[in-house]
Amino acid sequence: MIARIKGTVWESKPLQVVLEVNGVGYALSVPMLENLPQAGTAAEFFTFAVYREDSATLYGFTQRQERDFFTILVEKVSGIGPKTALGLLAHLPFQRLRAAVETGDLNTLKAIPGIGKKTAERLLLELKGLSMGAAEVSGISLGSTNVVVADAIAALMSLGYSQTLAAQSVNKAYEKYPNSAAEELIKLALKKG
Repeated sequence: MIARIKGTVWESKPLQVVLEVNGVGYALSVPMLENLPQAGTAAEFFTFAVYREDSATLYGFTQRQERDFFTILVEKVSGIGPKTALGLLAHLPFQRLRAAVETGDLNTLKAIPGIGKKTAERLLLELKGLSMGAAEVSGISLGSTNVVVADAIAALMSLGYSQTLAAQSVNKAYEKYPNSAAEELIKLALKKG
């Protein structure tokens, strides 16, 4: 699981940045339509990877909270996939989108292209009461200081584990080996699973 990536911008265009890291170009789907980093500049992105049978897509965000909110949208709201979640963040700045969800602002949400009244209502209903500052995964915040555990849980979830099973497996591994890196926790959790 790639949780963060730092390198030099090789190419940038609306909704996509190619970041060169040690000679490898990573294509990142980004929610930015403007204020894109320019080619040749250093940049850092918090990432969310989606693996499918026929593709792998890496989504990049300049703020951890923005990535965590994207994670909540994809994992908690039925009918919202990565492309729709990216579209939401591309049309409304993260802070405004989060405020619209927290205040129940249906009009702001349904004004976003591709989001109708029913989808906006479902967003508000399914996200009601969730912490919008950081994605919560079975009591562990993806935006917390324990990034290692959160990254390991997110990696198992991207492999198809349920949220509950991923959190249980990683927490058990972390209890036994608290100084482990995320990759080690993932391996230990997979052995137990």
